[in-house]
Amino acid sequence: MNHLPKFPPRLEVRKLYSSVRFSKIVFAGVCCFLAAQHSVRSEIINDVDFTYIYRGTAAPSNPPWTTPLANGSGTSDGTVFTIQTTAAENRYYLMAAGENSPWDAMETNGSTVEFSTRIVSQAAGATTGAVNLTITNGSRNFSFILGSDGVGINGDNHYALDTSAFHTYRLTLSGSGTTATMSVYLDGGLTPIISSYVSTAGNTANRLYFGDPSGTYGGITEWEYIAFTNQGAFAPIPEPGTVALMGMGVLGLIYRHRKLHKK
Repeated sequence: MNHLPKFPPRLEVRKLYSSVRFSKIVFAGVCCFLAAQHSVRSEIINDVDFTYIYRGTAAPSNPPWTTPLANGSGTSDGTVFTIQTTAAENRYYLMAAGENSPWDAMETNGSTVEFSTRIVSQAAGATTGAVNLTITNGSRNFSFILGSDGVGINGDNHYALDTSAFHTYRLTLSGSGTTATMSVYLDGGLTPIISSYVSTAGNTANRLYFGDPSGTYGGITEWEYIAFTNQGAFAPIPEPGTVALMGMGVLGLIYRHRKLHKK
């Protein structure tokens, strides 16, 4: 006697089909997300892929760093580089575009500068801040100012912060010329603390410098590293652990969906 295969009732077939189709959709979504992450990661510049990295284990060398103003002191203890000035003393380290210099913010690709620093103290009479890091792109000036009570750009968009602790700052410069904008990311955060800042301060130079450039700055600051690239404005990306958690969440959603359809 022939035994024909037993098929589940039509309702069960629909449930099974719905569950399989839902799983395929979710799986395709996860694959697209991971593929996007891979393509982004292939372009993101991490600490070892920056065009140039200055580490605070030694004083900035010449070339390409120069010291147009060299009052106060700049020394390294083999771990961090310390700049110590007063409101009457000025010292900063400059890298200008040109021969033997890797810096060139005039490129249309965009620029990314990342550094780790802290303020030990802000000098009396230093009304603007203890130190700054400035980028000029041939037409606009972006001065990232660090004071004892927080950070900002060109005196605007103040963000309250305990700057006595080491923080990692990432500055991304998008565009070129007068249309360039800057965003600031703190400690690897995915959301900028200052977003798409438009500078109206003009400057025809093309350079990067850090330290105490004028009498309105002064204090003691420590620097762990400065890194940059002019090959793109790269915002931070999610850590691999974040992607893994999202994947686990999706799997949990699939399990819940199947469990509900089995009832």
